Amino acid sequence: MQKNTAMINLSLAQYNLLSSLPSQFSVSEVSDRVKVAILLDGIVGYETTLYAYEGWTTFYGFQDFVRQSMRARQMVLAALTIVATHDDRQESISGKYVVFNEVVNIDIEQDLLYRRFLTIRSYYRLPRTGVMQLVFFSDSVSPLSLIAECVCKEDDGSIRTVPFTRRIPFIQIPYIYYVNLDITEIQQSLEQEHGTDVGKLLAMTCHVEERSMTVFISDEPYEVDFFFCNSFNIWERIYIYGTTKIKTAFDRKEAVSKGVSSFYDMSSERKYEVETAPMMIEEAEWFNEFLASPRVERELNEDWRPTVLISDINSEISDNAKDLIKMKFSWRYDDNTRYIGTSIQPQVFSPPYNTTFK
Repeated sequence: MQKNTAMINLSLAQYNLLSSLPSQFSVSEVSDRVKVAILLDGIVGYETTLYAYEGWTTFYGFQDFVRQSMRARQMVLAALTIVATHDDRQESISGKYVVFNEVVNIDIEQDLLYRRFLTIRSYYRLPRTGVMQLVFFSDSVSPLSLIAECVCKEDDGSIRTVPFTRRIPFIQIPYIYYVNLDITEIQQSLEQEHGTDVGKLLAMTCHVEERSMTVFISDEPYEVDFFFCNSFNIWERIYIYGTTKIKTAFDRKEAVSKGVSSFYDMSSERKYEVETAPMMIEEAEWFNEFLASPRVERELNEDWRPTVLISDINSEISDNAKDLIKMKFSWRYDDNTRYIGTSIQPQVFSPPYNTTFK
């Protein structure tokens, strides 16, 4: 007599966006109970025993489980395997991949995989000393390259467009590629390749396969920068232009002993209140993603990025052309520590030196 085999009723493409996963799936042809295991990159993340009713049982919260597991493990791409064990039989679904996303393309979801970088931005504004990453999914076996048209301004004020190409080494299929854009390094590369008269880099439009992104270069100094985990579980760097106020709150208790007063249980909390410069709607939407991010950090040096807490958020976006979009928020380090740098220069005198006292 042939025993029943558990049947996983779930149809998945080879490459899936997290948002396209169903919230549940059923297992049929189960006589009594079935053991179901969900694996991400070969590691069992969840395992449970489901009991059947009339040969059927249902696994609930499938998409939520994958989301929480990928968030916690900071996974952008995960190999998904589902195993159902019933009596002495076993069925599995493998060879499926999931790309993390918390935004949905209202046109064609697959465009997020093959025609867009993994960000909600269509353009960036970077300081001249800025660094950013272009991140994308690829299952191509063909060599990949970043091709850019760079707009430069020469000393005489004329504008010229010069090409810039960077080969992207093939790694494996599928893969999440990270391409660094260091504005200082790109400027130097352009001068070496096209001559020192290439001029100052103003903007560049980057292409990788069908994806494109425009980056505008600004000489305006930014106020503060952060790293945050975006809606694709990727660390993005945000440069914020605006003004900052430092606010410190002190709390201490007073006691009197033999007519002498003293303080105890002293504590302080230091916050940085930021008001941004005016933004466009797309920048404001991205800024809201930063404010709502589950993880925000600030880089103090190459090896140290303490966690930042965002609070006192005032976010209001209007599509009225007459209304300037500005944001207000407060931030502090999670351990309430004050950090100072050693590069602070004394600013007592302005050049040329003048004797202040006689």
